[in-house]
Amino acid sequence: MMLYTRHLRLFAMLLLLATLAAGCNDEPETVFAPVPTAASVIEPTDQGTPEDAPLPTAAPTESPTAIPSPTPFPEPEIVLPAPLYFLVDGQIQRLETDGVTLTQLTQEAAPITDFDVSPIDARLVYVTDNLLIEANPQYGTRIVKVTGGMVDPNEPGDYVTQRIANPRFSPDGNQIAFGLNGVNLVPAGEEGEATLLLPSDPYPDPNNPPRSNVRFFYPRSWSPDGSLLLVEFSYWPEAGGLAILNVADGALTELTNDDPNAPICCDWTWSRDGAQGFIASNLLAYGTPGLSQIDVASGAVSLILPGFPNGEVTADSPLRLFRGPHQTNDSALLTFVSEQARMEDPVAYVMAQVDSEEIVPLRDDPFDTIGDLLWARDGSGAAVVMITEPGPLGFAGPIHWLPADGGPAIELPAVGEDLQWGPSATTPAAPTRDAEDSQQPARDDGAPNGAATFTAQVLLNVRSGPSTAFPIIGELAADEATRITGISPDGGWWQILYPPGTETRAWVTGDPEFGAATNADDVAVVTPPPLPRSVGRVFYSAPNADGVQSIFAHSLAPGAPTELVLADASQPALSPNGARLALRSTRSDLLGIGVLDLAGAQLIGVTSHLEDSLANWSPDGSSLVFASTRHGDRRWRVYVAPADGGQTAQEVRFGLDPDWHPTADVIVFKGCDDRGEACGLWTMTSDGGNPRALTDNVTDSRPVWSANGRTIVFMSESRHGNWEIYSLNAANGAVTRLTEDSALDGLPTVSPDSSRVAFVSNRGGSWGVWVVPITGGTAQRVFEIGPDLPNWLEQGIDWAE
Repeated sequence: MMLYTRHLRLFAMLLLLATLAAGCNDEPETVFAPVPTAASVIEPTDQGTPEDAPLPTAAPTESPTAIPSPTPFPEPEIVLPAPLYFLVDGQIQRLETDGVTLTQLTQEAAPITDFDVSPIDARLVYVTDNLLIEANPQYGTRIVKVTGGMVDPNEPGDYVTQRIANPRFSPDGNQIAFGLNGVNLVPAGEEGEATLLLPSDPYPDPNNPPRSNVRFFYPRSWSPDGSLLLVEFSYWPEAGGLAILNVADGALTELTNDDPNAPICCDWTWSRDGAQGFIASNLLAYGTPGLSQIDVASGAVSLILPGFPNGEVTADSPLRLFRGPHQTNDSALLTFVSEQARMEDPVAYVMAQVDSEEIVPLRDDPFDTIGDLLWARDGSGAAVVMITEPGPLGFAGPIHWLPADGGPAIELPAVGEDLQWGPSATTPAAPTRDAEDSQQPARDDGAPNGAATFTAQVLLNVRSGPSTAFPIIGELAADEATRITGISPDGGWWQILYPPGTETRAWVTGDPEFGAATNADDVAVVTPPPLPRSVGRVFYSAPNADGVQSIFAHSLAPGAPTELVLADASQPALSPNGARLALRSTRSDLLGIGVLDLAGAQLIGVTSHLEDSLANWSPDGSSLVFASTRHGDRRWRVYVAPADGGQTAQEVRFGLDPDWHPTADVIVFKGCDDRGEACGLWTMTSDGGNPRALTDNVTDSRPVWSANGRTIVFMSESRHGNWEIYSLNAANGAVTRLTEDSALDGLPTVSPDSSRVAFVSNRGGSWGVWVVPITGGTAQRVFEIGPDLPNWLEQGIDWAE
């Protein structure tokens, strides 16, 4: 029984696989490399909502400080145009633009059967155990949006009426379409109920077949402007088709064709303006191969290139099988096509451009077993699954990147299926404080005449939401223009297309000092995405009610209580596996660095000097690095010791505040050169070798690596006359000020996903833990410590999942 058209394509793949010998490739080893963060740039004070407090943290960027011997980490090669998301063994993984770094984003008990990525801020929506889940891996949120019914695999009707399928984010990220006994819409975020937009026909009684067609509907993809939905439907008992659904009025336009050679299945793409669609088909059974164009308004399908020739299949009149159409920004039509001189010839797909009725190859390497394929939005290439095995949705296999310029194909370190792009990546630029002086030629945003347009006047931050509490996702250069798609409810932020010329939405400030808007009087008010919420647990040290120095753990879940972890201890540092806590013990029978087993609450001593402090873990959790003034000269030195104790700590170098890189033998610390000069932040190996200067400010202190190794966050007093938090880009050495307040801000730590920075502050007259985006923005207090924090510079915090 064919329930929807995806099955047609899978059926065709099975036919092809039966005649082909598909080679299996060993999965390559995953290599993790440091990748630079996007640079922060000038941004005005957040206009916020009326109840927002004034926002002094504008996150301006300083020029990199003078470094005696600058040795920044190498810039990684950008392989992919955006982060690539896909399914592996029922879980969602993300491959970064370096084509190397892999991250598993979900840990669901039941396999994920379908998913989508928000084009705005990389939120996820997926189906697992017949639940519709919206999740934000960046902040650890997970919301059950809709609960489906019980699905009996032996009841075909349950498959239609009870099963959740095909979740799809709208282009602005504010709505989610999904299938459940029809086409449904639910608002993204924590609030809102689902609405049935297009109900399926009642499932018939097999013993009493209906006399008219019965259709079961599922959403497939949104039009670029979010006003239409491509809907697929299956007939009872078999076959199906496609239709265009008007989201506003519910009007349904079924695709029809007068030419029997014009296929209406299977691979679909929208034109850039949404007025047309394109369909590519490789079906030899239950369908017709070919390449077609669709008029969206009427649903009329017209043939561009036939699959079957007139007459016999020959070298001059080949059989053509098409996959994956895509229209570029300049209206070029791209596809994959296999041309066979004989029906029995093997399939060999080639990337090509369709020019009128001519097929122009873009690459000369053929591929016989293509599964899922995903074009880059700009047409620069395609990510392709070379199928080798059945997967939950179709066929999984090694993923390759095929550049459209004919460059070498790249086998990526990933095996999976169901490919999706995340929000487009941008190449980081060196930050500048004098953004107003930046002169660059204006860029074409591709907006039609009369469209609402935003033009940046300076180098300007682009954020995932209308507030500096949202992370920076890129930047607009001075004089760079793009289309405006909406305005925030308070009128302080513009929603724009970013990168320009794409359909991805983002936000920029509406302050006219920093950008000019034209033709924007009547743009729609857009409901912003929910504010990011911090998650995980923060370990911190402070006196308890009796004044005894203690370590506490505070869950960032709303309403969670603070827990006492250990008395007579401070400066907590969680091990890489989260099972142990390194700390400074002041217990009379165990002075110095200790390690606490969190499961068994057993504390062991690693050192026996009260002066030993600020321990941090090696990447594999076997060793600790710490600092001490244990020698008679009372000079700070860095030491390394086994984490299980029982051995003498090895002196490494003069310095303090050490922190080990999460994946490499690189320690960042506060120190000076061999003459006691050029003091600031330095790096070295664990044996003291290869010392390299990062900054030259003597008050730069308490450096800590982000979990992805891209950023070093630290505190400094003399840069702006007060203790503030700063970040250092590990790739280019750029220093960015993250906080700006007359209170004391210090003791930074980075969230497990490397997106946010927690720090201790006495803002408002009371000590607490605050959080700020790692790219800069509005700081928010997440919990209070108390009115007093004696010897605050000797305390410590750490952030765990």
